[in-house]
Amino acid sequence: IRDENKSVCSSVMDTVCNIPLHIISYTPNLNQTEVPLDAKIIIKVSDNCVRGSGKVTIKKFNGTIVEDNVENISIEEEGKKIIITPKNELPRKTYVYLDIENEAFVSVQNGSSFELVSSNPDRYLMHKAIRFETELGDIVPPVITADDITIERGDQNIDIDTGVSVWDEPLG
Repeated sequence: IRDENKSVCSSVMDTVCNIPLHIISYTPNLNQTEVPLDAKIIIKVSDNCVRGSGKVTIKKFNGTIVEDNVENISIEEEGKKIIITPKNELPRKTYVYLDIENEAFVSVQNGSSFELVSSNPDRYLMHKAIRFETELGDIVPPVITADDITIERGDQNIDIDTGVSVWDEPLG
């Protein structure tokens, strides 16, 4: 029997024990669109796992960081379900992806780490595989208000910013 590295294993159990932690499924799905801005990212993995020393970063597809070192990560279903909750809403109408460092999650059974996204794009999933596009969301137009300004004939140097505000924040 050979393991995933083409090494000869002495038994079926050796083969099972040497398989690195990998993703079984995830949501949002690959290239899913209209994902809510407050979406949680759920990853189901092959083996019971615990949080490791590596970080999980949410990035725009151009590489710009949306949230570095996501802290709100829970592991449920006996270690086989990872729930990643972004701290803030995701950016509107933007392709985002997860950058998962190898040591971010570790198998309880064999100590293997997540061997997929950053270091080995050909294994199990390709780089930026957990990617999706967010929705536009509700866009509320700004409220523009202005105080009445009386201008007399011959007035000079009138401050037009006085009394004008957008979203209740003074412009002048």
